Amino acid sequence: MEATILAVSRRDNGVCIAGVDENLNWLRPVKARILVLADIMLNDNMCISPSCVYDFSTGKADPSGYQKENYIIDENTRITHVKSLMDAERERLFSILSENSMIASNPGLDICTLLKVKNRSLIMLGPVALDSVELRNEDEEVKARVDFSVGGVSIKNQNGRSLPCTDLRFLAFAKDFLEQMNAPYLRLNGAHVKRLLNTERFFIVVGLTAELWKGDYWPMAVAINTVPEYEQSIDYAALFPMQGAATKHVPEFQGQSAGTLDPELMDEYYETKAALGRLQKRENELKEIIKKEMVKKGISQYDSERMVVFCRKFERVWYPKERIEEFVPEDILGKIRAVKEILQLFTRLKR
Repeated sequence: MEATILAVSRRDNGVCIAGVDENLNWLRPVKARILVLADIMLNDNMCISPSCVYDFSTGKADPSGYQKENYIIDENTRITHVKSLMDAERERLFSILSENSMIASNPGLDICTLLKVKNRSLIMLGPVALDSVELRNEDEEVKARVDFSVGGVSIKNQNGRSLPCTDLRFLAFAKDFLEQMNAPYLRLNGAHVKRLLNTERFFIVVGLTAELWKGDYWPMAVAINTVPEYEQSIDYAALFPMQGAATKHVPEFQGQSAGTLDPELMDEYYETKAALGRLQKRENELKEIIKKEMVKKGISQYDSERMVVFCRKFERVWYPKERIEEFVPEDILGKIRAVKEILQLFTRLKR
């Protein structure tokens, strides 16, 4: 069966993929356990990506909660890449799949209730009005939330909050941008995001969680598809450090420049930043290899001639900003929220 993948998202410490079959019916290839990176990696070490068509061999349906679209993957048959969609094909497909009319005809229902009434867990909306996104690096885990609307109707969860985004490509963008800005938290308006991604239109796939949390199933933005498609390299090792390195190389999106700066200054900055990026990436890879080896061999401390390395498990108690905003009333948040304007230099290397 051929399937066009429209979402590759993070789920706990694993991944989740979703798309449509040849008849444009939603499906979610699953296994008896949570998918991990190895499950979506093809023989050429490339990972399954959105806007690509793959040949899957699936077995019986395996619904979970409101996830009626689940189908078990046949583990004895390899997944093969068929083709990648061009922007014109993508926009045509998105326009067919988009169900903005469902929102317009049910403005009083939140997206979770609407999907449950329809006994389903996936929907594409678009083009949507992207109002803002929140990016944060919380305890070394990158998170994002998207605030968007359809025909003037804001898409919120049951608590009236914006939706968390689990799209791996967008989380990779969030991670890179937070690092470039040297900031643990940023809130960007929709126009700013458009400029950064060099795109025009947003088509968002909303999905419900497989498991109950706080007695309900919760909506997430599992994919942020754009037209034109934005280009973003994904360092899977950074997003899933315990699962090893598997990097998909995609040409990075081009920036825009104006005016003149000292060429020697810019050349030196480029060489420094490129070298630093390579070193940071290699450091992260080595740290994960060493951690795995120390855990495997039961070593908590290792002394070498040049350094002492510790590997210890510990519990950290904290109050996540996301949870605070989820349960603290908006009027109180408004009283304690602080906004500070900062000026930062943002850089993306072209090669």
